[in-house]
Amino acid sequence: MADLIIDADIKTYVEGTCESACVTMFLGGRDRTLALGGKIGFHASWWAADSIEEYYNAEKENEGWETPFDFASWLYEDTQAEIFTKFEYLLERGVKPQFAIQTLRAGSDGMWYPRRKELLEGGILTERVLGD
Repeated sequence: MADLIIDADIKTYVEGTCESACVTMFLGGRDRTLALGGKIGFHASWWAADSIEEYYNAEKENEGWETPFDFASWLYEDTQAEIFTKFEYLLERGVKPQFAIQTLRAGSDGMWYPRRKELLEGGILTERVLGD
């Protein structure tokens, strides 16, 4: 979806709250603005333990994981690749490296809502809203 926004050269605007995957689409915008009172939230990725176990049991034969340690090794590599892809996209969209690192600040069980000034300085927002 974000690629469509990028290809269409669309402006993006958040009036209320934009969190999680919404931020990925928002960053696709050519010009990115936030209404007064709006919030943009970030969190680290997560995968619940019971869901991990379910995935392991369903896929271990297809993937050739002989032990849970084989799965853990795959999971470690997959997680690193996912974080790399996320950071690569953030940097491609003009987000400052230090801000990209901070997007993991809240951990997986919370949400980090930076102030407007941080969003502007970090490259998330590209323009100030009139009256800002």
